[in-house]
Amino acid sequence: MSGTSSGSSELAAGPAGGPVERAVPPIRIVAALIEDGERLLFVRKRGTEWFMQAGGKAEVGENPLETLTRELREEIGYELCPGEATLIDHFTAPAVNEPGCQVEGAIYHLPLDRQALQSGGLVLQPGGEIAEMRWVTPEQARHLKLAPLSAQWLVPWAEKRFRLNSSPPQ
Repeated sequence: MSGTSSGSSELAAGPAGGPVERAVPPIRIVAALIEDGERLLFVRKRGTEWFMQAGGKAEVGENPLETLTRELREEIGYELCPGEATLIDHFTAPAVNEPGCQVEGAIYHLPLDRQALQSGGLVLQPGGEIAEMRWVTPEQARHLKLAPLSAQWLVPWAEKRFRLNSSPPQ
């Protein structure tokens, strides 16, 4: 189910001074599709109006789960436990905060306990570069200004998962 789209390019001066197109490497990120069985968590970073999944770029020497653990702690105050998040897939889409670039995301699924969220036993708070968090259904998500990765790949994935989980046994 890997999602891809064409790579970005930029112009550079060629040997005769004419323009030559060269590929811009994708921005590699790790993020979590966080859900509570009915709703998805989206975050909005300071200085942008786009909503997306919590996550970010790896620091030198980090593996993807180390990156995800650090980013979730920094952005929403969540301490990821080993084995709690599972890789959905890798997806590529246009980057919203870096014009002309593509983002390539390793996206993990993180289901959280809705009762713990509602009772206050599990509290998530925006931190670091996060200005806002929103819990929304997949239908409500379609009315947010979503980053392409979220809109093209992750909301449809969640819709399918929620439909399968709510279907009566055959």
